[in-house]
Amino acid sequence: MIHDFLTPFEIAKIKEQVFPRLTYNESQSLTVYSNSDTASFPDSYKAATIFLEKIENEQLPNKKDVMDGISKRIQQASYLIIKKEDRKGEFRASVYGLGGMTEQHSDSYEVESGKEMADVYKEYFKTGDVIATMMLYITDVPLGGGTYFSSKSYEDVVFPEKGSALLWFNLKSSGFTDWRQGHGGCPVAEGHKFAVTKWFHHYYQWETFQCARDKDKQIDMNKIIRSSTREALDDN
Repeated sequence: MIHDFLTPFEIAKIKEQVFPRLTYNESQSLTVYSNSDTASFPDSYKAATIFLEKIENEQLPNKKDVMDGISKRIQQASYLIIKKEDRKGEFRASVYGLGGMTEQHSDSYEVESGKEMADVYKEYFKTGDVIATMMLYITDVPLGGGTYFSSKSYEDVVFPEKGSALLWFNLKSSGFTDWRQGHGGCPVAEGHKFAVTKWFHHYYQWETFQCARDKDKQIDMNKIIRSSTREALDDN
């Protein structure tokens, strides 16, 4: 959890320019991956969703400058490389109304395991699996709306905090799924939840996050954070 990751200006611009577009008529429905039949199904009643890169810059003044600034800060904090060429290169904004939630799921598609996938996900064989996820909280939630981690022995709930960023890794250093990252979204019990999510693909990260021969070696997030902090101090 990175506190005060977004500036008040960025929060204000995202709320001003993106929130009005998050209606069920204008947005894409939330899609949850189903492991049972290598397909996906829409949960359109649970969240109004839109990919920001689908919106032309001239339709949203300041959008490019704001999102470019956030992208640079993400790369400085995490060393994760952002590529616009792949499907997960976009920011996705979502608003959850009263009762809005997401079932427990994995952000890993098990690419390295050779798992069969629906056609829409087969491009992941070129880009690699989803190595990490970052969720940016645009608003506080008065009650509920937490991001919960449900894997046995790693259970936890992180509640939305306006301006903060939640980062987690979905893969081990080898590219195989790290099952500690099973997660979902708790129901919103009061108010609404407004978040922007960013995903990162494995193969674009090879210089910083080199593939380990040990299949079970996990990515050391604390080491990454310490290195990032040292760089920031050295720059100042």
